[in-house]
Amino acid sequence: MLSHDKESWDAAQPETDLEAALEHAEQMLASYDRAARELRYLYVARNGILVASPLVIAVIVLSSQDFATGLVLVLGFMAGLLGLAALLHEPIVAAHRRRERDLSGLVPIARVVRDTLPVVAKAEHWGELRHLTMRARIARFPISEKST
Repeated sequence: MLSHDKESWDAAQPETDLEAALEHAEQMLASYDRAARELRYLYVARNGILVASPLVIAVIVLSSQDFATGLVLVLGFMAGLLGLAALLHEPIVAAHRRRERDLSGLVPIARVVRDTLPVVAKAEHWGELRHLTMRARIARFPISEKST
């Protein structure tokens, strides 16, 4: 676990260390965003299938010539849905794991960067614009794993 003791920060290179930590956190945030976007797409696909399925079954039943033909078509369609659901399950689980892993790594790093920013800014005599720019970059990060 990372320590966010402000005094333990490398006093020889505070700006370089802060920038490196911030860049790493930004990469983790981008990875988190990719996983979250992929998860949304997978949920849309899954939910679209769930919504469209009853309509397709109704069309099959209403357009079939006899009961046996309709039953065979419905059973075939349902078997295909089960296969599709099985194919979507693993990517959904994997995207969820990636998103949670990235978030659990991102929050502690962002907390350290957020806590050390005032110390580095003061030690390096940053101007207001530089300080505001760094604060704006840091503001994009979640404060806790529950705040997303």
